[in-house]
Amino acid sequence: MFYYTQLIGDATNLPTIKGMAQFTGGYLLDPDPYDAMGNSWFTNQNNFFRQVRNFILDTTDNADDFKAIHWQVSQATSLQNIVFNLVVGSQQTGVWMDNGSSLFLGDLIINGGGTGLFAGNQQYTIRNVTFNNCQTGIFQNWGE
Repeated sequence: MFYYTQLIGDATNLPTIKGMAQFTGGYLLDPDPYDAMGNSWFTNQNNFFRQVRNFILDTTDNADDFKAIHWQVSQATSLQNIVFNLVVGSQQTGVWMDNGSSLFLGDLIINGGGTGLFAGNQQYTIRNVTFNNCQTGIFQNWGE
């Protein structure tokens, strides 16, 4: 996902993004991939203007440690109206935020998995997030 990228599904009939069993990537969606050396494409705190809303993200056919979305972003970014379907009892993660700053998360439903929201970020707003059958709802790695 490059700057100014928005993925917007139908709000009244959420489309599903589902990882196939043979998919070997670590995330369904990733706005800041790591290269072979472990470096991010973008500077975390300068990763602006991205949005994902109105989807179902389904990782029920993926590996035990799979993450639905790697959301290492910053200002003017949001995740809204998303249902995450993870494998119950697995170590899967719904939202993996390992760095960045200032974002909005709202109207999320996270079903299953090991961690619903891995929050290593700063200056974010969260509203109306539901966790069902997650081993850990929110894991706060660090923050300010």
